[in-house]
Amino acid sequence: MSPRNYLKIISSHKTLIFVCAVLCGILALIFSALKPASYETSIAFSVQRVNRQDTSEFQYDNYYAIQASELLGNTIVGWLESPEIIREAYQAAGLAVSEDDLNALAQGMKAKQISAHLVRAKYSQTDRDQADKVAASLVTVINNKVEVTEKNADSKNSFIVTSPQPVIVEKKYGPATLALAGIFCGLFVGIGIAFGREYLKK
Repeated sequence: MSPRNYLKIISSHKTLIFVCAVLCGILALIFSALKPASYETSIAFSVQRVNRQDTSEFQYDNYYAIQASELLGNTIVGWLESPEIIREAYQAAGLAVSEDDLNALAQGMKAKQISAHLVRAKYSQTDRDQADKVAASLVTVINNKVEVTEKNADSKNSFIVTSPQPVIVEKKYGPATLALAGIFCGLFVGIGIAFGREYLKK
């Protein structure tokens, strides 16, 4: 089929395409009005070396320390994305969470190792106070896990994890942006329906 035939089909169904675009734009506006607020939380976990013994016997101590820090950071990523840690964080925050919601909450937690010494976690909540409580609990739970895991025979830790104040921002999408996105989607839907009708006619 030539481009001219495509344009002919679109032109013959322009009313249908226009109606689809308008309807999708209106639906997008309704969605923006009814959609509950969403707050995105970002937490940075910084892995720091402590209780280091100065000695000339280990020429590659810094290299091995970086390797160990990277492994610990990878472990923290695994903890953050596990349902067990999510449960501990919610319990520590005094928030109720059902077993059915744990997997969904764990999947919504996006943790990433930025470098050997930095891990960043992001998640969304519909309540700002709850997001703040969960953030504080996550920091406490992760610190406790690191302290237990890294403790040596002398009851000292090789690494500690510090976290600055979590950043919590409301995710906003302007009505105009959503309406425009809805219109474009409606155009594609309308064009698809138009070509589908032409195909069925044949």
